[in-house]
Amino acid sequence: MDTFGHTSIPRIISLDYTGTQFEIYNKISRNYEYSFLFESLTGPEELSETSIMGFDPEYIVKGYYDKVTIQSRDGSLETISADEPLVVIKDLVQKTDVQTYRYLGGAVGIINYDAIRLWEKIPKRHNTTEPIMEFGIYNDGILFDNKQKNLYIFIMTKIE
Repeated sequence: MDTFGHTSIPRIISLDYTGTQFEIYNKISRNYEYSFLFESLTGPEELSETSIMGFDPEYIVKGYYDKVTIQSRDGSLETISADEPLVVIKDLVQKTDVQTYRYLGGAVGIINYDAIRLWEKIPKRHNTTEPIMEFGIYNDGILFDNKQKNLYIFIMTKIE
């Protein structure tokens, strides 16, 4: 995966826990403003093997038509002029060649329908004070192996 920002090596550590992924996420989500659960209980075997949980992102990135704001985990805020917010977001995401699991960190968020105006020449009607996209950049998280019922934490370590 040579598409994104900094190269990283994931550390995957087994955790001792006997609950379900829903119990784990319920406990986590109460304590963090930003969290997610990608659930895959059923479906094609290769797509339903792992449930993924993320919380406390490294960055919260908000894209606008002309700028990007990056809020770090420590609360500091940076504003960058940008006509292509996705380019800035892509540069923040760590990459890895390790393919043990389908997700080992990255950008999780939403792109507003009005973001199409970045690429198509249509009138801007969106309130320009509101972001047209928002992503959390997650460099660590929890994996629940649905087949073996094992729990892991992953931590992306940046290679300098």
